[in-house]
Amino acid sequence: MRAQFLIVWGLGLSGCGRDPIAADSDTTPEPIIEETRVYLEDVDFLIRVSTALRGIRPSVDEMASVRADPAVLDEIIDGYLASPEFLEVMKDLHSEMLLLRTDAIPQLPALGLMDRENSGSLYQSTTGEPLELIRYIIENDRPYTEVVTADYLLADRVVADIYDLDYDDAGPTWQVTQYSDGRPPAGLLSSPEMMLRHESNAANFHRARANFVASAFLCEDFNDRDITVEGGIDIADEFEVANAVRTHPACVNCHQTLDPLAAYFWGFRGTIHANEIVQAYDDNCSWDFSDGTNPTLGPSYLPEYYCYPLKQYTVADESEWQTWDLREPSFYGQPARDLSDVGELIANDPRFAQCMSRQFFGWLAHLEPEDVPMETVVSLQSTFVDSGFDAKALARAVILHESFRASGDSVSGGGHLVARMRSIRPEQYARTVEDLTGYRWFANVDGQSCDDGPRGDECWGTVDLSSSDRYGFRTMAGGIDGYYTVRPIHVPTPIKLLVNGQLANDAAAWVVDADALLAPEDRRLFAEIDLSATHEAGVRGQLVALYERLYGEQIDPYGEEADEAWELFSVFLDSSGRDATRAWKVTLGTLLQDPRMLWY
Repeated sequence: MRAQFLIVWGLGLSGCGRDPIAADSDTTPEPIIEETRVYLEDVDFLIRVSTALRGIRPSVDEMASVRADPAVLDEIIDGYLASPEFLEVMKDLHSEMLLLRTDAIPQLPALGLMDRENSGSLYQSTTGEPLELIRYIIENDRPYTEVVTADYLLADRVVADIYDLDYDDAGPTWQVTQYSDGRPPAGLLSSPEMMLRHESNAANFHRARANFVASAFLCEDFNDRDITVEGGIDIADEFEVANAVRTHPACVNCHQTLDPLAAYFWGFRGTIHANEIVQAYDDNCSWDFSDGTNPTLGPSYLPEYYCYPLKQYTVADESEWQTWDLREPSFYGQPARDLSDVGELIANDPRFAQCMSRQFFGWLAHLEPEDVPMETVVSLQSTFVDSGFDAKALARAVILHESFRASGDSVSGGGHLVARMRSIRPEQYARTVEDLTGYRWFANVDGQSCDDGPRGDECWGTVDLSSSDRYGFRTMAGGIDGYYTVRPIHVPTPIKLLVNGQLANDAAAWVVDADALLAPEDRRLFAEIDLSATHEAGVRGQLVALYERLYGEQIDPYGEEADEAWELFSVFLDSSGRDATRAWKVTLGTLLQDPRMLWY
């Protein structure tokens, strides 16, 4: 690592507002320590950039190129930004920002038209819908503002069937299509999954949806406002509450802007829950009035609306805000006809570019968006706008920002280093391990009842344990489930280390067995040795190759680090009864859990 140190001593100078220090004084001038930074060396920085932008380590050739000429970093970064891995990372960023990957809660059931699927495929498709829109915009270098203005959506066959969308079976898996239910198109603001995930319960009157839009796209969370409401309001009376938000001074502070924004969402179903769909199918998707009972799903929500294809939007309900005498629609006081207009207003609002700069930098640098320094935000915002709202340009500006390369700061008189290394996310670690070993952590936990076909939410098929919370370990590994846990953990915890350790050991065992069956030139990690061999020179040579591939470090085969690694291998070899294959599995599993793999 390269350190830059700057110490400025405070001197007693006359004319500078301080008394001069007498020559015979015992007073010693106190040093003023300016913040200094320690920066990553070129290869370490390349590892950080590759992990941040692609979720995998750079290749040996890329690291060698940077050692020879650091100027090639620009070209390598351009390649990363054009890679399919970068698009997957962008989906990770937005899934966290929009709280979309929520397999921990009940998903749409596989019934009726969708009984050919299971809950796992329904979940992957529905949560993928808004993320595929983001991927399409970034991949095709379209203005990022289309995330709130696009007059189209992306759908696969599952999404098309759920929401009655046009779909060409001869086309690509994810296709551009149009809404058929009359909803105003506005990118993510009118996305089926966004409305399914961010629902409006009871007398919420779509305020949660409006607040989420303000929070995610403008970084203006109404929940952050300090409000004290005195007693005297009967919150069980929906009409009294509706009146209070118009007249009570404490309520007006928020609701004079929140309710007009919420008014644009009245055409959407408040909720579409799995149990409502099951109930609708139990009622044969129609009401039976013969017993004189009232409908069970709401005054204007017919059971057939909850059978596939779902009817998520009703044009006739758009003006229902008037029934409750709520404020008329507007966007922070600006008139807008519908959500399409709102999307345009958001795109043109300076807060949008500023907020996205916060969101991108925060996610890539492991900071909360509100903690990103304003001077950093302003710099990124300018680059973003000048680029024509190019998401790749924004990501590039983030990783090339000076603070992104810092590994630590000296901020105290004692020179204490404040670590700025990033703790690897579960998605990144899973991709890194897969890229190195070819192993992915899949499991199928369906019971025998699923063999007869899924009915509700219990049959998921094969799941990726690194990206699942229902059956896997994403939250345990520091990620989020998008519902109960909405902030990642960026510090090491015992359970996080245990999860990563299990994945590392499983992957190590898999790749050793797989490589043993291949010719050396076709192997992933063990091209330097016969995996049954135990001679010291060969083992040391293979360890040198592993250090370079995993850590980007070139070590002396008979240097201190190689000595320690050889000793580790020898211990495992002796404890395994001289089984070299077993020793390599344990050695590699250990190397994959090294802090150099878990921090970048």
